[in-house]
Amino acid sequence: MARARTKDDDERESLLNNDEDEDTDNHGSFSNEANSSRGGIETLRLMVLGSDDALMNQACAAILGLPQRKNDSNIGACVFKEGQINGRQVSLLKTPSYWLEHLKSFLFFSRGLQSLRSDMEFCESIIFPGPHAFLLVLGDVSNSSKEHLLLRALCKIFGKEVLDYSMVVFVHHSNRDILNNRCVKMCRQRYHILKNTENSVPNLLENIENMSNRYRTRYFTKHVNLLENAKKYFQTELNEKYRAMEHSLKGELSRIEMTVKDGRNEIAELKRQNDTLRKQLRRDLKDGQVRENQLRRDLEDAQVRENQLRRDLKDAQVRENQLRRDLDDSRGREDQLRRDLEDVQVREKQLRRDLKDVQVREKQLRRDLDDSRGRENQLRRDLEDSRGREDQLKEDNMKLQSEIKHIKDTEKVLGKTNTELQVKETELCKRQRDLDDRERNVESEKRELETRGVEVALREREVESKLTGEQDLAQRNTWSGGKAFPPPADKETGAESSDGDSPASPRSNVTDEIKPVRRRSLQEPPNLSECGPLHTP
Repeated sequence: MARARTKDDDERESLLNNDEDEDTDNHGSFSNEANSSRGGIETLRLMVLGSDDALMNQACAAILGLPQRKNDSNIGACVFKEGQINGRQVSLLKTPSYWLEHLKSFLFFSRGLQSLRSDMEFCESIIFPGPHAFLLVLGDVSNSSKEHLLLRALCKIFGKEVLDYSMVVFVHHSNRDILNNRCVKMCRQRYHILKNTENSVPNLLENIENMSNRYRTRYFTKHVNLLENAKKYFQTELNEKYRAMEHSLKGELSRIEMTVKDGRNEIAELKRQNDTLRKQLRRDLKDGQVRENQLRRDLEDAQVRENQLRRDLKDAQVRENQLRRDLDDSRGREDQLRRDLEDVQVREKQLRRDLKDVQVREKQLRRDLDDSRGRENQLRRDLEDSRGREDQLKEDNMKLQSEIKHIKDTEKVLGKTNTELQVKETELCKRQRDLDDRERNVESEKRELETRGVEVALREREVESKLTGEQDLAQRNTWSGGKAFPPPADKETGAESSDGDSPASPRSNVTDEIKPVRRRSLQEPPNLSECGPLHTP
């Protein structure tokens, strides 16, 4: 039956996608992916048969790459397992192990088969639309006994085409001739030995794939007519849906065309606006570039000015620091000058007091000078008058000598004062203008006094010469009278030994006192100009 099928089963597989009932196992619930096969190579559905649960569990664990459980609670139950092998989805349905014992328990095979039909059909329906292979698990060639009954039962229930999709899997390797095994002969010499290698399971899947590819349907199913009817039904339904969809798509297409036309018009308008905007943007870009260049130049100028200002700022900071130092120095000098000014003010007050004293002494000197002039005139008159006034002249001469001494002392004081004034003239130059004028007047008067002193000296010489003549005359008169006259050198002795009535003693004393004054006046005339005039600013 399966050999007469065509490749249309591939289309059947794409149309069938039925959901199956869920059943719990040791891994949870059944997966819909195992129930919705599209017949491709990527998904394999396998039904595992055998009489030993341990061997079947070992084979399932080896194929799926799962850890083997020593104590399995689902012994003798139908268990569904699935996993991924090299990117391929593999679904395994382990059938109950009691099927073979049940078949062997009946004397007649047909009776035991009838009792298992429902179970086998149920297991086949779990992996709908059908398994790609029926795997009969055996431990070894030597320990296989009645497992061929399972293959026979499958043939009675599902047809002989089951053997085209059947394969024997040995869990343990044996050196005996495998091809003579009855089960292997029924499976048309198809078998595989599971080994603990990496290529064992991929080789098994490859053998299953090669076995299923030989036939029109890549998996076993006995519902070919049902699949064809389902195909026609689904094709009709798909055609109606296609027509409805085509009609709706045509209306949608017309609306889309209208939308496209409107979009094209909008695009054309947008293009025109875009061209206008581009032109405007180009103009704006050119203007922006011009402004940017101008701004760059302005920025460069500003940077140059900024650098110059920074340099000026640094110079100003340096100058500010220098000015601050100068200000501190000037403040220190100002404080020093203030202290010096206070000292100068104190000295100025002292000088003013000294100046007042000098002015008082100057007035006194002027009065004394006037008195000396009067006495000089009186002396002249006395000298010219007669010797009878000689006593009066001596007294006047003594007074004059004392006045001259006083004048000399005053000159010394004035010289010292002038020296002090010269030391302080730089500090009081602005304030001593009036004093300078007065001092100039004093200097002129002192020159006049010097001139007059010279004249007095000349007159004293004349007086001395006259007195000398008079003394000679008196000596001659004395000698002529027979009296002795003491020598003139011993003035004090002569003065003590002479009588008060003798005229020679007063004249000699006056002469002796006038001579040193005359010599000093001739040798050292008073000259106040040596101190130098006061300088005015």
